[in-house]
Amino acid sequence: MEVRDPCPARKRAPHSPGVAARHSHGFRGMGGRSAVLAALALWTGLLLATVAGHSVTAGPSPHGIPLAAPLAIVAVSIACGWLALRLGAGTGALALVAAIGIGGLARGQAHALRLEVQRAPFIAHSMFRIEGSIVGPPALESGSAVAVIAVSAARPALARGCRVRIRLPDGCEAEWSDRVSAIAQLTPPEAERNPGGIDARAAAASASLVATGVARYAVTRPAEGLAAWPRALVMRWRRALERTLHSALTPATAELVAPLMFGDRTAVDSDLNAAFRAAGLTHLLALSGLHVAWLASLARALAAALGAGVRGRALARGACAALYVLLAGPIPSLARAAAGELLGAAARLAQRALDPVQALAVAALTLLAMFPGWAEDLGFQLSCAATLGLVTIGARLADTRAGTRARVVTFAFGATAGAQLASLPLLLGRFHALAWTSLLSNLVAVPVTGLLLASAWIGSLLEQGCPGAGMPFLHACEPVAFALRAIVNAASRVPGALLAGGHGNAPWLAGWAAALLAVGVTPARAVLDRMRPTPAWREAAAWTGASLSAAALALALFSRPLMPRSGHTWVVVLDVGQGDAIAIALGDGWWLVDAGGRTPRVDAGQSVVLPFLRWAGVRRLENLVLTHDDGDHIGGARAVLSGVRVERVLGPAPRAAVAGPLARFPGTALSRGDTLE
Repeated sequence: MEVRDPCPARKRAPHSPGVAARHSHGFRGMGGRSAVLAALALWTGLLLATVAGHSVTAGPSPHGIPLAAPLAIVAVSIACGWLALRLGAGTGALALVAAIGIGGLARGQAHALRLEVQRAPFIAHSMFRIEGSIVGPPALESGSAVAVIAVSAARPALARGCRVRIRLPDGCEAEWSDRVSAIAQLTPPEAERNPGGIDARAAAASASLVATGVARYAVTRPAEGLAAWPRALVMRWRRALERTLHSALTPATAELVAPLMFGDRTAVDSDLNAAFRAAGLTHLLALSGLHVAWLASLARALAAALGAGVRGRALARGACAALYVLLAGPIPSLARAAAGELLGAAARLAQRALDPVQALAVAALTLLAMFPGWAEDLGFQLSCAATLGLVTIGARLADTRAGTRARVVTFAFGATAGAQLASLPLLLGRFHALAWTSLLSNLVAVPVTGLLLASAWIGSLLEQGCPGAGMPFLHACEPVAFALRAIVNAASRVPGALLAGGHGNAPWLAGWAAALLAVGVTPARAVLDRMRPTPAWREAAAWTGASLSAAALALALFSRPLMPRSGHTWVVVLDVGQGDAIAIALGDGWWLVDAGGRTPRVDAGQSVVLPFLRWAGVRRLENLVLTHDDGDHIGGARAVLSGVRVERVLGPAPRAAVAGPLARFPGTALSRGDTLE
C-alpha cells in the first residue's frame, strides 16, 4: 500500500529560515549526548565555587560572607539562558552550556554561604541542647548509633534545618525519621591539617554537615504522621535483615557482609580497611553500581520467573533500585547507581534505546543539581569515573569476536581495566598512591564478592519469609567470605602493594589520558550537530590517551621522595591528636619518631602518618624510633610497618620492670648516651 504525503508542497519546499530559527535553539541543537556537556558544565561550576569561595570577600553579608556574588552570578546565568533560547543551534547550545556552568557556580557559592552562616555559632559555643529529626539510617554496626540530625531548635541558637552528625550514647535506640532531644558537644570540621590527610571540612561540606560531635545525653521518640511511616517500615525491614545476618553469621563474616549489603562500615576493623585499600579493593565496601546492578538483576530474574514481561521486569528493576536507596540511605555513589537503573527502567518502559554515556550524564546532572555538595564527594566522583570507564574504555577493550571463554575473560579484563584507568586520576590525586596489584585482585575479588552478595541477600530474604529456608545460603556465606578475606590479605601483603606516588603531575596526566581515551574509543555521537568527531581524530585521541596513561603510571611508579637541599634538614610534626609523630628528612632518607595512637575507631598510623608519607613519595624509612611504650606514641607503629619499608626499628633498652616498645616491635635497643648517625 502506498502512503502519500498529505502535503507534498511542503515536502518540496525548502525550510523557511524563520521556522528553522524557531526550532533550532540550544535545547535541540545540543545533539545526541547533550547531557554530557551540561553535566560537565554544572560540575565545573560547582567545583569552581569551592575554589572561589575562599577568596571572594566583597559584598555585605552576615559574618563577612559575600551575598552579592551568588546573586550577580545568577543574573549572568539567566542572561545566558535567555540567549540560548534566542540564538541559533550551535551558538545557542554553547550559551546554554555556559548558563548551566554559571548557574552551577552560583549554586555552589550559595551552598558554601549557607554552611558558613550555619557554622557561625560554633565560634563561641561548643555545648548545645538540640532537638531535631534523624535524616538517614543511623549506623549501628559499631554498637552505638551514629546519626545525622536536622536541627529544628537549639540552645544556643542554631540555624533551623542545619545538619550535625552525632554519636549517640550507648543503648540509645534511634531510627530514620525519629525525633531526638540531646545535649551534645559539637565542633565544626577543620580543614586539612596534615599534608596528604583528609580534609574534614571538605568532606563535611559534601554531606551538608555543619558540625560533628558526641551526645552526652539523648532521648529519641518515633516520628508521627503519614510522612514517617514509609521510612519507619523500610527501617524495620533493614533491622530485621541485619538481625538475621548477625544471628546466622560469624562475626568475621558479618563484618564483611554488613557493609556489602547496607554500606555501614563503622564496625570494619582498621587493619581490614587498610588491607582493602592496599589491595585496591576499597570500592567493594562502598555501595555503588556493582551492588545495585546485582540486586536489580535478582529482581528482574524473580519477575521473569513469575511470568512478567519486558515492562514488568523493567518495573521490578526500577523499584528495586529505589528500595535499595531507602534501605541504605542517601549514599552518593549508591544514589548515582540507582539513578542509572531508574533511567534504564524508564527506557525499557518507553521502548527506547538508552545510550550509557548519556544516562550517566543525566544521572550526574540531576543529582548534582539537587545536592551540590556531592560535587566534592570522593565516592560520587569515583562512581561516575568508574562507570564512565566501564561504558567507554572497558566496552572497547572487551570488544572481541573470539570464542565464548575468551569473551568472558576479555570482558572481565576490559571492564576492570576501563574502570581503573578512568579512576586513576582521583586515586593518585586523593590518595597519592598506586595499588599496582589491583587489576589482578579485582579480576578475582569481584566475582567472589558477587557470590557473597548473592548468598547473603537470598538467604536473608528467604529467612524473612520462611524461617529456616535461607540458612543454606547464609551458611554458604562463610567459605565465600573467607575466600574474599584471603584474596584481600594476599594482595595487600605483596611487597610494595600500595606504592607512594607523591603529589606531582601524575594525576593531571592521568586525567587528560582518561578523558582522551573515553572520547577516542566511544562510538561517534553528535555533541553539537556540526562537530561530529571523525574516525581519524578519535583514533588519534585514543592513542594519545594511552600514551599519557603510560606516562602517568611511569611517573607514579618511579617517583622520587621529597628531600631537603644538601645541608638542610626537615622536621615535620604531624597532628595526630593525643601523642606524637615526627617525620625527619635527612640527607640519606627519612626517619619517623613515634607513630601516633590507635583507638578502636581511629588509627593515626593509617589516617595521618602513611598518607603524609605517600604524599611526600616516601617508600622507605631509614629508622622508626619508638620513644616509649605508650599507646599514644606507638599505637600506629603496626600500620606504618605494614605500609612502608622500614630498615631499622629503634627503641629504649628493656628494663626488669618495663619491657618497652621493643617487646612488641623487635628492633635495636638504645640506651642513654647512644649516638645515632
